[in-house]
Amino acid sequence: MNKSIIGAIRTLFGSREFTLAEFKATMALPDPESALSILKGEGKIVRLCRGVYRLATDDERDAVRRMRWRLAEEKILKSGLPFALADVTALSVWTRGGYVTGFSAAYYPYHIAVPAKSLGDWKAFLEGEGIRYAISGDERRFRGFFAVLHRVEKLEFEKIDGLPVITKNALLEFVRREGIEENEVVRWLSSRKGWKGAKGKC
Repeated sequence: MNKSIIGAIRTLFGSREFTLAEFKATMALPDPESALSILKGEGKIVRLCRGVYRLATDDERDAVRRMRWRLAEEKILKSGLPFALADVTALSVWTRGGYVTGFSAAYYPYHIAVPAKSLGDWKAFLEGEGIRYAISGDERRFRGFFAVLHRVEKLEFEKIDGLPVITKNALLEFVRREGIEENEVVRWLSSRKGWKGAKGKC
């Protein structure tokens, strides 16, 4: 529905400003104010002042998208449930952003390893927060930000910059399994010489 509304706005107004009155006069919607409010919240339009709007630029849409993704990320990190960042998410943290793969502007899986006994709690938490999730192996069905839950019987992790991540050995196993350039990853990891992280289990 929102896609068709945005398409109509683009056809009718292009990139120029338009007023609420113009929107009401040209769009046969039962609640035009709510429609505009939803589109603004999604970052698809910008409110310039009371009752005046325009289509958001690509940069503005990206900024809103990144902000929403950061908020979802923060909710996961502050959940109070046991987890460790895993797979490509852990790879990014381990290399401090030096090696990033598996993400795009429209596809942002957030991989976390969770104890099997906590899987139900994680599902309930994510559903309660309105965060989409998938079980590992089924993540290709989503676009945008979503959590990918990797169920493990025993959770082992290290702390990097205060974040729980899978251990270095587990990370390298993932790199080999996925065919990621291991030498490049090791080069980034070796740049952390002298650093020792706190290890944990649960």
